[in-house]
Amino acid sequence: MTQINEQELSTLIEETRAAYNDFAEFNPANCDFAGFAAMSVARFRHALNNPALTRETLELLIRGGMNHSRTQDAKADAWSNFMAAYVSDVVNTNTQN
Repeated sequence: MTQINEQELSTLIEETRAAYNDFAEFNPANCDFAGFAAMSVARFRHALNNPALTRETLELLIRGGMNHSRTQDAKADAWSNFMAAYVSDVVNTNTQN
């Protein structure tokens, strides 16, 4: 099983979210949060302990988490923790198969 530090991942997601919100506020963005986060794929590779992670896979993981958070009504202040747990679970499940 891949060792993932969920706190590190949560912090990365929160930092990326804050950067995306700041960027999108003053610039017309041609991407959603998942696309923006994929620009930091190297940091996510490290946080997920997955050197083979691609931008496309990262975008799919994050979009899946975003969709799942909507159905679970994840609160805004706990969103990054929710996303970190979701992404960790999906990555761990995929590495076990």
